[in-house]
Amino acid sequence: MSLYVTTQSYRDDVPTTYGLLLELDETSGSILRTCRVDTPVDFPGKSKGRIKPGLRGVFLYKNKIYTATWNKIVVIDPVTFTVEREISHKWMSDLHGISISDDGMWVTSSLPDAAILYSHAGEPRCVCWMSESNLYENYTEVDKSLDWRMIGKHTRGFMEYHANHIEIVGDDIYITGRGQELYGRVVKIPRQTFLSKERIENSDIELVSDRLFGPHDGLQVEDLFWVTETGNASIAGIDADGKIAVRKKIRGSEDEKVQYEGLKDFVKTMIREKFMNRPGKKVTMWTRGLGVTKDAFWVGQSTWAGDATSRARIIKVNRSDYKIDACHYLDIPDYPETRIFQVYSSSS
Repeated sequence: MSLYVTTQSYRDDVPTTYGLLLELDETSGSILRTCRVDTPVDFPGKSKGRIKPGLRGVFLYKNKIYTATWNKIVVIDPVTFTVEREISHKWMSDLHGISISDDGMWVTSSLPDAAILYSHAGEPRCVCWMSESNLYENYTEVDKSLDWRMIGKHTRGFMEYHANHIEIVGDDIYITGRGQELYGRVVKIPRQTFLSKERIENSDIELVSDRLFGPHDGLQVEDLFWVTETGNASIAGIDADGKIAVRKKIRGSEDEKVQYEGLKDFVKTMIREKFMNRPGKKVTMWTRGLGVTKDAFWVGQSTWAGDATSRARIIKVNRSDYKIDACHYLDIPDYPETRIFQVYSSSS
């Protein structure tokens, strides 16, 4: 079996103008194949806005690989590992998670903060506008006539939820949201509601959990809904009552230690990690991707922005005891400061 991994790359804070879809061997972690996809880049400066490069969500459906860029969905032939076609719509902006079914393409479009069901032709069927729901303390209307595809992240008026991932779980659609303060949330919406309405209403949205540290990817495994937590480099399993049943800190090994640059660095890191439950250093701890196989979770970790000394890696976590079984580092020539976005197993 193979792992599909979507990536981004930067050099000295300047984005690489393409993303790589990697096919990895589950046993050795070696890169079997790469598919290069050109992605939009506009980086006029942090004060003016930016469009992030690379690839985001990935999903295997009817023997086709679907992946997302900032503003489009790309369909890849798994045999030739080349792009077959692209699908885009004006509300696709800062795409994150994608899930594909016979119903269509479920995506999170994070800049306007929306969860959208598109037809396979790319027409919107139903939308949940997060900022126009009770997930926002302050109601914020989205300009639906606007073409959002080439708008950069200087438009940050839609951040209170920040939809990251969307996952089909039986009769429900689960959506993870990073949030802008200490905690993020996971909500669910009946799948049939997405299919029968054009717009999701407040009464359709049910809270699953609101005590998560920057939840990113999510998937159902047996009786727990698992998420990666970007805020504290962990994975967490949520039970049916919304409680955290399991939380596992992810490191390269069970005894991996962080190296500190003097006492000040140590104190700062301890304050963030012990009292704020957040990483305190620019190390390979940015935890986003989450895949699952029969015996293991596969977790993608990357360097924090601007720290090219740390390498992206895939961590194999045993599903029975949650211990670290393996750590595979990604070394890709001419693709510096690699950042992993999502991990997907072909056996899912």
